[in-house]
Amino acid sequence: MLLILVPGHECCSAVDPAGSAVRKNTVLRGNIESIIPTAFTAKAMNAAIDGLMDGAVRENMCCTVKRLRTSKPTPGRPLKAGKLMVVGTRYDLNGGKVDFFLQS
Repeated sequence: MLLILVPGHECCSAVDPAGSAVRKNTVLRGNIESIIPTAFTAKAMNAAIDGLMDGAVRENMCCTVKRLRTSKPTPGRPLKAGKLMVVGTRYDLNGGKVDFFLQS
């Protein structure tokens, strides 16, 4: 069995600028632009400003897990055979707690 963990955490150097861009209604350039939709999704889920970043971290982690599961070459056969798991996590830097998100 192989396990791929996709970590997410607060103070993420990609999600923080995206959240700031959402709050200030500004545009970012480069690879960070790919994170902005996840921040907007978190905002659309009615996340409070304090919860915006946590929602964006979790949404970004979920999107990354989905991309890995459907990437080319696809890991579909090992996933279906139970030989590979791709699991999202959210690590709390302050408390050291790790939440695991098993998605089907």
